[in-house]
Amino acid sequence: MQPQPETLAQDMQMRGRAHRRSHGIHFGQGLPILPCEGFRKDEEDIMLNTRSTHYWLWTLLFGLVAGLAKGFGSEFAVVTATGLIGLLTTIPALRSFGRIYDLIIGLVFTVLGVLGILTSFPLAHNLGITASGYILGLSLGIPYSLIHTVLGLTSLNHGMKAPSTPATVAVATERAANAA
Repeated sequence: MQPQPETLAQDMQMRGRAHRRSHGIHFGQGLPILPCEGFRKDEEDIMLNTRSTHYWLWTLLFGLVAGLAKGFGSEFAVVTATGLIGLLTTIPALRSFGRIYDLIIGLVFTVLGVLGILTSFPLAHNLGITASGYILGLSLGIPYSLIHTVLGLTSLNHGMKAPSTPATVAVATERAANAA
C-alpha cells in the first residue's frame, strides 16, 4: 500500500511523478515532449533550431509563397533550391556540410544583395549596372536585394557560429599508458 499524502502539495507531487513514470514524458523547456522512435534524445533533434527555422522560412516564405505571388521564374527556382539544400544539410547524415554550405551561400547572397542595393545609387548607373538585371537567376531590384542581403547575412552568421570540427581532446595519463 502506498503512503498517504499529508498535504495537497504532496498529493500533487506524487500524482505528477506517477504520471511521468507511466507515460514516459520527457520535460523540456516547460512543455512535455514525448520521446520519438528513431531519434536521439538530445535537444538538437527534439526542437527546431534557428538554422533549420531559417531555411524553412527561406524555402516556404521567400521561395514558394513568393513564387505563387509573383510567378515561378528564375528567382523562385534559385531561392527555393538553395533553401531546400539548406534544409537537407540539417539532416543528421548531412550536418557535416552545413557550415561550408552556410558560408558559401551566405557569401553569394550577401554579395549579390549588396550589389543590388548599390544599383539604386547614381554611381552604379555610371558603371553600367542596372537595377533590372539578374545575376545567377537572382534579381538586382531593390526589394529582392534587401531580402537576399538578409538571407545571406543570416546564413553567414550560422556558418560563423557553427564549429568547424568536433571538439575532441586526447589526454595521456599514466594509468592509460599502463593499461595499453
